[in-house]
Order: sequence, then C-alpha cells, then structure tokens
Amino acid sequence: MTIALGCGQITWRVGLGAAPDQDDVALREIGEIGYAGAPASLRPDESPADLIARYARHGLVPAPGYFGGTFRPEVAPEVILDEARRHARAMREVGCTEWYIAAGGWDYVTPRGKTRRALAGQITPDDALPDDEFARYAALIDRIGAVALEEGVRA
Repeated sequence: MTIALGCGQITWRVGLGAAPDQDDVALREIGEIGYAGAPASLRPDESPADLIARYARHGLVPAPGYFGGTFRPEVAPEVILDEARRHARAMREVGCTEWYIAAGGWDYVTPRGKTRRALAGQITPDDALPDDEFARYAALIDRIGAVALEEGVRA
C-alpha cells in the first residue's frame, strides 16, 4: 500500500496574515518540500477544475478540505446546510471522498464572557457550551454529515 502525505496550509495562513498570495505561497512551499497534496480550499470565484489546476501547478493534488463554520443559533440551519452542500459537492468534484467539519468561531463568546481566541490554552469547564446549545450543535453536525453523504462525501 502506498500512502500519500499532505500538509495543511494553516501555518502559512497564520504566519503570513492577510497576504493576498498567501495560499499560493503555502502551496508552492508545500510542493517544494515534497508533499503529495494539501487540503482543498476552493476560492469563491474558482471552479473545481480551476482548483485542481492551481494545485497541479505546485505538484500537488487536492486532499480533503475543511468546512469550518460558526454554528450559532442566530444563523439559520438552512443557510449553513446550503453552504455545506456546496462545499461537499466541490470536494467530490476535485476527487475527494472525505471532508472535515471543523467548528470555527474564534470570536465566539463563552459563558465566561471571553472569546475562544482569548481563552486558547486556558479553557475551563465554565467555558463549555450550555447543554441546549451543544444539542443544537450536535444535531446540525448530523445534518451536515447527511448532506455530505448525499453528495458522495464522508464527513
């Protein structure tokens, strides 16, 4: 069995800040290091074929990407599910059969009144989601997983 190794771009994104070409810098360097792929990250104006070509320019193939979201009660589940469907479809179209769901929301304010970003590395039980919010979050993740499966992608 051959196992292809990939490398995520998050380190470059944090290090380069909001540089307009940060993703291309990351992909170029990931390819130069010798990795086989990197998580697929479709730009808003980019087709799946364009993404495949962009990665190929760096000697890479798209690896399963991330669907990150701030899954908050004030955002209608249908809005999140529509976006999830679009992302899952793009993953399938770039050749990925898997896809990651990751909670975003660094600006989410915890019950202690601090953001997740401010509490990084200092989490206590008081920072946990309230039970009702956790239940809504879990139900939404289940629905996102079902949408992904409908698109032929495992979440």
